[in-house]
Amino acid sequence: MSHKNAYLKKLRAELKDQESWRADALRVLKKNGEENPEDKPSIRRFDTAIASLKSRMENFTEDDDDFRAFQAGQQARPAAPIVSNKPAYREPDRWADAKAENAMKREWRWLQRTDATVPGYIRSNLQGMPNNKGYIWKRIWYFGLQPPEQPVETLTLFERNHQTLCIHEYNPHFYRLYEKADRNKPKRLVREILY
Repeated sequence: MSHKNAYLKKLRAELKDQESWRADALRVLKKNGEENPEDKPSIRRFDTAIASLKSRMENFTEDDDDFRAFQAGQQARPAAPIVSNKPAYREPDRWADAKAENAMKREWRWLQRTDATVPGYIRSNLQGMPNNKGYIWKRIWYFGLQPPEQPVETLTLFERNHQTLCIHEYNPHFYRLYEKADRNKPKRLVREILY
């Protein structure tokens, strides 16, 4: 494809985009009940850009500065201001509330299904456990039902990962993760983050 044909193809694509964007803007203005939407400045800008592109296509010569810049692989400065973006107006999402409600229902159903699978030993241990200790079961945190132990700001959560017991300690000053492979073995510090 010659440079001339490629340049004209580029101009035709720009013209098609401008006409499409003009039609979209006109549709939105009419939908919003605007009177004389053809007289709005945004529509006039599109009309000016379309007229400029049509005249550039009709009066094309190989001595044109834009064509030379295109040929050199540089970006040419447009002869007339061309609106290159779609209108700023964007229709509101009519389904946003329904999507949020459905997501909330889906999460609630997941929570109920997961809560039904909590083992019995966890539920019985929570009865006698202080309020700042608990278990993590499938990403859900369960806390004890007794008054909290001292220090109150330290939160300890136990999580079973296969054969390993993970112990999470949260505090305003640090987070520590311990692993305990067996009941008789000591816990091992895996990660510590200081705040």
